[in-house]
Formats: sequence, C-alpha cells, structure tokens
Amino acid sequence: MKRLIAFALIAAFIVAIPASHQLLAEKKNKVAICHVNGANPVIDMGYIFYFGRIIEVAEEAVPAFVAQGDGRAFWVLSPEEKAIFEEEFGEKFPNANCWFYREPL
Repeated sequence: MKRLIAFALIAAFIVAIPASHQLLAEKKNKVAICHVNGANPVIDMGYIFYFGRIIEVAEEAVPAFVAQGDGRAFWVLSPEEKAIFEEEFGEKFPNANCWFYREPL
C-alpha cells in the first residue's frame, strides 16, 4: 500500500510540473492576419487581390508572415461577399474568410 501511495505521489508530481509551467507562462499577444496560401487565386485588376484565411500569430511573428505575402490590414469576407466574388471573378475561394489588396510594384 505504501508503494502504491508513493507511486501515485510521484506520478502526480511528474504531471504537475509541466502543467504548472504552462499555467504560469506569460501569455503572448496574438495578432490576427490574413494568411494567403496556394489554394486561393490571386487576382490582378490593376490592384492585386489576395484571398486567405484569418489566423492568429504571436506579435513577434507578424513581420515574417507579412514578408511571405500575408496581409496585416484586411477585410473579413462574409459568405455572401464570397459568393459575389466567386461569381464576379469566375474563381473559387476554398476556406477563404478574409481578403486584402496591394498596388502592383
């Protein structure tokens, strides 16, 4: 019985250490960005329109995401707007829920 109690205490201690670090860890600020991937087309109409998915990333990671082409300033794409864009451009935007545009270089 003493061995069982000792084993239970050791197991509880091993489980509690990582859990306590997660609870005490400082919460990082998250930033929403419009993440572009290859599933959605890029449309050039004088301005280049990008369609993507809203994701949250750590504030420190935003410059890396923007450098790869994601948008920091974007509009939320409602299902109704998505249907209008798909009809207007003749393209499908799978899983897109945001969009932004840039001037061509």
